[in-house]
Amino acid sequence: IMVAEIGLATNAPNEARAFVEQVISNLQSLNSDSGLGIFWWEPQAYNWRGYGKVAWNGNSGSDPYEATNAMKGFQFGCRATTVDCYGEEGGLAYYDDCERCVGGSTGLVACEAVNVTFKVDMTGQDVSNGVFITGAMTASNGENWQIIPMTNEGNGVYVTSFSLFPEQEGAYYYLSANDWGAREAVPEECREWYDLDRGYVVPYQDVTLRNVWQSCDEGLVTSANAYDKEAIKIFPNPFYDKLRVSFPEPMTYQLRNQQGEIVNEGECLETCVIGGEVTKGVFYLLLENNDVRVVKKIIKY
Repeated sequence: IMVAEIGLATNAPNEARAFVEQVISNLQSLNSDSGLGIFWWEPQAYNWRGYGKVAWNGNSGSDPYEATNAMKGFQFGCRATTVDCYGEEGGLAYYDDCERCVGGSTGLVACEAVNVTFKVDMTGQDVSNGVFITGAMTASNGENWQIIPMTNEGNGVYVTSFSLFPEQEGAYYYLSANDWGAREAVPEECREWYDLDRGYVVPYQDVTLRNVWQSCDEGLVTSANAYDKEAIKIFPNPFYDKLRVSFPEPMTYQLRNQQGEIVNEGECLETCVIGGEVTKGVFYLLLENNDVRVVKKIIKY
């Protein structure tokens, strides 16, 4: 049983909290764990046309803008498996406010922001007007995006960073001038938001997201000898069973999950077949030797 929609008067938060706790208690008392959960319908909605069953004070950008006491009802008996930052289960714990696994610690600890770095390879592009980024992470009030300048890191790569919280997600894209009309055309196969934009999901530790302008290529290749990116073949991607990687020189490889953890690594000569040992999901494949470094996002179905 899933209670999919409840809502009580905004001006009675304590009574609402008690009601939520009672519903949770009733669900947990059902046999065979058949009580699956409960939703408050749009707790953060604004007071639209006199709708008075939200669980938030204020509107976006106002002060205060915070949950009412009603939301604390969802902490009642909220039991979850504790998982450390390496994916190992560590028993059961009760969530309280903002508790998450952060930065290599074991168990649930205080929620902390992580550093999310965006890099874009602009090789061959006109950057005379600068390089910029915009997206959900730039919105100061949660609504209006801003255009943020990026710093030239060298070798055609531009970079900037944001402090974000784990599990935040949103859209973003790059621009070749401080002008909304100068946005990149994100290829259809890597549009994750609004059928137009790239997308990000913040992991539990610092992360770097690498892109190439107007491309789904996530790899940044650097070499003193102008190494040919086209010589590196990674296919099929997405894949169901195994992934074949071929290149003209010996390389080491690392396969990392979205949390940055190494799930497989090794050395290859000219061809490797990898991926059979991992479950389905999104991964990042790092290939490198003394001259070349390639990072590619891969997907296993």
